[in-house]
Amino acid sequence: HKASDRSAGWMWSRPDVSTVTEATARVLAETFGWSRIAPVLKPAIDNAVKLGEAASAMHIAVSMFVRHGEVALDALLVAMSLLGVVWRQGGIKHVRAVVLVALQHAPQPDQLKEFLESLDVSSDNCAQLINALTRKVAPHVESTKPRHIALLRDVVAKRIAHLKSKTATGPSLTWAIPNASMPTHPEVQTFLRSEQRTMRVNSVNDLRHARNFANKYRHMHHISCTAGGRGAGAFVDIQKTGGHHEAMRQRHAQLVHELSNLNKWIGAKKRTLVVVEEE
Repeated sequence: HKASDRSAGWMWSRPDVSTVTEATARVLAETFGWSRIAPVLKPAIDNAVKLGEAASAMHIAVSMFVRHGEVALDALLVAMSLLGVVWRQGGIKHVRAVVLVALQHAPQPDQLKEFLESLDVSSDNCAQLINALTRKVAPHVESTKPRHIALLRDVVAKRIAHLKSKTATGPSLTWAIPNASMPTHPEVQTFLRSEQRTMRVNSVNDLRHARNFANKYRHMHHISCTAGGRGAGAFVDIQKTGGHHEAMRQRHAQLVHELSNLNKWIGAKKRTLVVVEEE
């Protein structure tokens, strides 16, 4: 109510910031404008960081410059300092937004450099981030922030090297599924990760249990499950299907396509690199 009454003369320097959230920040900004509430939100961000709530802090910071198109430098710098923590927590969407803005507006690329150099270029999450950055970085950034673009180019080069090593020999049509996970049935997990094509599971109580097992897992990891037997002699036969090889072919084609796109992008940035190196 106070926030909606402009004549109330609310003292912005003395609010209780301990419970400020992204939604609250958005409402206040729509009423008073970002420039007036920035001094209030900065303590809220600092408080969230001190409490170990890095994601909450970044949510507040991101809301200050992403949702309304205004860049508050203090909030941007705080958000950049949280990139690594929030990335590890799975906040890919917010990290992508922060890096995109940082490439265009961050005065110094140090924190951005530290984050980009820490990325595991073999991960799918990193591939998604690189794809977004190479597609969405505005052309004018290349002339105004050449060193920032050079940082991005270094990460892209590392991803290209990884992709070359993964696609050099074509899809490896193995029966092993190395990332298969079935922790409640470790013997099945071992089978899935091996070159074996079939196995029989005898650790079921009866036929009903066997059928439940088969129904639960037959659509996972490209396997077929068939329940049989009765009573204590019940079992489940598991067989790997050709769908596994098809998935590997599709994955290989996807990586080849990504490699082609990144090679085109990095080739177009050679002129920018020359400018940076000659400075």
